[in-house]
Amino acid sequence: QAAIAIANVRLFNETKEALERQTATSDILGVISSSPTDVTPVFDAILHSATRLCGAERGIVFRFDGERFQGVAAQGLSDEARLEYLSNAVKPGPTSGLGRMLAAKGPVQVADITDDDAYRSDDPLRVRTVRLLGARTAMWIPLLKAGTLIGAFSIYRQEVQPFTEQQVALVQTFAAQAVIAIDNAQLFNETREALERQTATAEILRVIGGSMTDTQPVFDAIVKNGGSLFKGSRVALWLIDNGELHDRASTGGEARAPMPVDRSSAIGACVLDGSVLHLPDLEKAAEQYPRIRNLGLKLGYRSGMYAPLMRAGRAIGGLGVLRVESGAFDDKDIALLGTFADQAVIAIENVRLFNETREALERQTATAEILRVIASSPSDVQPVFDAISGSAMRLMEGLTASVTRVIGDALHLVAISANNEDGVKDLRSTFPMPLSSPILHSKVARSGVPAFRIDMETDPDIPSEIREMARARGYRSVLAVPMLREGIPIGTIGVTRRDPGLFTDHQINLLKTFADQAVIAIENVRMFNETKESLERQTATAEILKVIAGSPSDVQPVFDAIAESALRLFAGQSAVVTRVVGDMLHLAALTSTTEEGNAALRNFYPRPLSSSSLAPRVASTGVPAFRTDIETDSDVLPEVKEMARARGYRSMLAVPMLRENVAIGTIGITRPEAGGFSNHQVALLKTFADQAVIAIENVRLFNETKEALERQTATAEILSVISRSPTDVQPVFDAIAKSAKRLCNARECALFRFD
Repeated sequence: QAAIAIANVRLFNETKEALERQTATSDILGVISSSPTDVTPVFDAILHSATRLCGAERGIVFRFDGERFQGVAAQGLSDEARLEYLSNAVKPGPTSGLGRMLAAKGPVQVADITDDDAYRSDDPLRVRTVRLLGARTAMWIPLLKAGTLIGAFSIYRQEVQPFTEQQVALVQTFAAQAVIAIDNAQLFNETREALERQTATAEILRVIGGSMTDTQPVFDAIVKNGGSLFKGSRVALWLIDNGELHDRASTGGEARAPMPVDRSSAIGACVLDGSVLHLPDLEKAAEQYPRIRNLGLKLGYRSGMYAPLMRAGRAIGGLGVLRVESGAFDDKDIALLGTFADQAVIAIENVRLFNETREALERQTATAEILRVIASSPSDVQPVFDAISGSAMRLMEGLTASVTRVIGDALHLVAISANNEDGVKDLRSTFPMPLSSPILHSKVARSGVPAFRIDMETDPDIPSEIREMARARGYRSVLAVPMLREGIPIGTIGVTRRDPGLFTDHQINLLKTFADQAVIAIENVRMFNETKESLERQTATAEILKVIAGSPSDVQPVFDAIAESALRLFAGQSAVVTRVVGDMLHLAALTSTTEEGNAALRNFYPRPLSSSSLAPRVASTGVPAFRTDIETDSDVLPEVKEMARARGYRSMLAVPMLRENVAIGTIGITRPEAGGFSNHQVALLKTFADQAVIAIENVRLFNETKEALERQTATAEILSVISRSPTDVQPVFDAIAKSAKRLCNARECALFRFD
């Protein structure tokens, strides 16, 4: 019966222990299933069950990184011991329990750790175990994954009492469960991380798809998602602009100041090399990259990695991550950073392509619009200039855009577009300007070569007065291109901008295209006007010839027609025809202005040929002459100025009417504005003068022929009277007196006999 009782107790206890082990295993599996992302609750549950079922007071779970053991969970430890074991990683000696377990990759038990070579040799880990844990008996069970040690369980008793084989096997079972938990958590976390990365990638791609014209939302999304995935890190995206690295988006503080693209910074070295730069310890890297002290270490970061933004084999920027803890980033992190960098480049390329397409469309639209204006304005170039200046300012985001023409040795403003009316008035006030002016437009008009200023404030060769003018008008950069006709500059087109910076090739080419269109418009208008003028001249000539033919005996209608035609073709203010009679110049025809002006002109004539006024001088010399400004020319007589003011003109052209190279009169045309006359205008007025001479000659010949016929008729009549009156001379005398009176256009005629 005693044996039966003993057997019953043994079976009961074994059954109880098996049930406890199964219950503990079940509990641990339950914790594993309820904590798929965190192994700490699993470790706590395993330690609790292991120490309880093994009759131990202390337990620790270690993770192994291939070199050191780091405590990650503990059971039954004091605060001091917990802090010591869970805060510091240790590299075990060969005689320590962890060291022997590492070598054997199997369970190790020491019945009395104070009676052991490790304790006797003062192994630091063994001495710490005895001091902090009060341990006497201990066992170390490895956590093995595919034969690789990834951690260990340590179970301690405070009395000397070896663990049984069943207890060792039980803890090994728990170790296997811990490995399962670690694998589950790792797989879960890897899956979650992969999902988070995919989600972040999808989010960035969504932003890219929704932001085709602006990269900034994409940059913001990249650093935001990078900051979420690289927890506790600063993520910054840098782009190269004007030879410097600019912080375009970042987390963890304000954007950094621009930096040079050199090796003083890690991001600069990454961009220069065009490859990923991985710095597990920023402190060690600070000597090679001095800016790290201010960029990273000063803010508390200890490790970093950097990926270049590569476009067409060239780095255009970089993406960096700074982490508060030191240590290497894993391959997945480096690959993820590369993916973000690639997405940034995709966004930049998308925006570039979109903007280039949009700009190309805008340029084509502007070109088509200008061509439409050219087609609809064949006789006036001003609408074309206005359209060009407006399109140039809009497409180049300018402050102002202007078109100028070369007239003589000066540059004249012919069109301007500006953001405000004050800018228009201020710019107009500087024109016309000499071609010798240091203004960029004048330089381009002289050289026939496009030119620009990147920064009016910093370019060293800009005269101080030009710099002050730029400040007053509010622009920092300017571009001007010439309008070339047969290689000769005939004007310029220019654009100013508020901000400094280079002008791109396509911006320069766009302005050159506008310049070509302006030249086409000028040529079209010139050809149109020349054709129109030629037709008008032919029409006027035909009309004058018709008047000549219809007025063979009177030159006055011809003079009147010539004056009217000259006035119309020259778009002048008045026209005057004069005749030379003896040594005086007489008024022969005029176009009316005002009663006062007409009276002043009639009172001015006749005029001695010796007078220095324009028409007598032309009649004396037989050479065309003109006055560009009667008000300002120094040798103009006061009475001429008074007469010009009464008539309302400032400039005048006069040509002689030449018969056998002798001037018999003049034709003059006046204009209300000052200015010179073109060669073709002089030639046109000379044509009218020739027609006037033809008319005068026609009338003279007609009258001479008429007079000869009348004389012959009168002679025949007298001879007829003589033949009819052979005996009486009185009828002959009467016929002679009558004919003489008529032919001489006399008032009376008398015939006398002398005895």
